[in-house]
Amino acid sequence: MFPLPWCDAGGTDAVSRSLSAAADASRRAREHLCDAEPELWRGKASGQFLDARDLDLARLDRVARAIDDATAAAAAHRAARRELAGALAAGGSSGTAGWWG
Repeated sequence: MFPLPWCDAGGTDAVSRSLSAAADASRRAREHLCDAEPELWRGKASGQFLDARDLDLARLDRVARAIDDATAAAAAHRAARRELAGALAAGGSSGTAGWWG
């Protein structure tokens, strides 16, 4: 197995942590949206717009958390892409040439 250029000698991997954080935030967003979805689309079949007054506070809170989680997931994905791009550009944390040559 070849060494990955962005892994340091201690085995820590910033890219992996960033991707894990992004995946966790995405999972939480999906869970909250799936929980809130029936409420959100309840009026769609009848052509009515959703009225926030029809939502109970707990459902409204879950919708807000889903939006927050989706925003966090997008930010984590951007951070992971930056980490990966930086690691690839640097050729590894040890300053040695990357495995690609």
